Amino acid sequence: ATHLLLDPWSVIPNLALMHLSSWLTAKGHTVYLADSPKVPDEVWISCVFTFHREEAISSKRMWEIRGSKVHLGGSGIDLENRIPPEAEATTPDYDLYDDDRIVGFTVRGCNRKCEFCFVPKMEGKIRPETYRPLREWVPEGRKKILLLDNNISQSPFHDAVHKEAKEAGYKLCVTQGHDIRLMTPERAAFLADHRSYNVAFDHRTLYFAWDYLGIENSVRRGVAMLKTVKFDERELMCYMLCGFNTTHEEDLYRFRTLRELGVMPYVMPYQ
Repeated sequence: ATHLLLDPWSVIPNLALMHLSSWLTAKGHTVYLADSPKVPDEVWISCVFTFHREEAISSKRMWEIRGSKVHLGGSGIDLENRIPPEAEATTPDYDLYDDDRIVGFTVRGCNRKCEFCFVPKMEGKIRPETYRPLREWVPEGRKKILLLDNNISQSPFHDAVHKEAKEAGYKLCVTQGHDIRLMTPERAAFLADHRSYNVAFDHRTLYFAWDYLGIENSVRRGVAMLKTVKFDERELMCYMLCGFNTTHEEDLYRFRTLRELGVMPYVMPYQ
């Protein structure tokens, strides 16, 4: 049978689709990513964010009209609807994408309970038993790692992950960012010695977030600590959720404050 894997909205390789590719290929099926030379027997659509839900549903209807059996899932659709357990247990097909970056987790969960986030509902608190060192899932010869851990700052393996990456010569991008509220002078110095990269791996970047006005003091303290150990403006980027429980004026205040602190804001409208 032929299977088409779809996630036209993500800017990084989709981990669920890579698992599906390994699983389906092992069963003798033919797999296509994003494009198929003919109408496929089955289509698997992954929707990560809720603001793409309507487009994903429309895509499902279109493929059903064409005669394909369609599987629609992902956190943007339903937190309970996951890929088959047998697929999730496979080693992802990292060759599915024409991309030299590896995507994965060392540990699942997050101990925060941010109102706008579905990670607490989907994964719960950090579960140390889920820990997998980088060497267990990074293929030989690959060096660029997009780490998806939801709050590595809270992880008991924070230092171990960074040390392993440095010792093995991996380039690590902590995509979900560090928790600026947990920054200490000691951790800032550690991160300066184990500098991570941006998602494009073309320069060093440390991501963090300022989503609630109430953590301003933590942001100011944390940035000061990072500046003390010589992080510069090019290396600090702050995710800034706007419009969730803030006014336009409050969003502008955060934006201007970050610029004054020498940090690049990454504005993210709440949808």
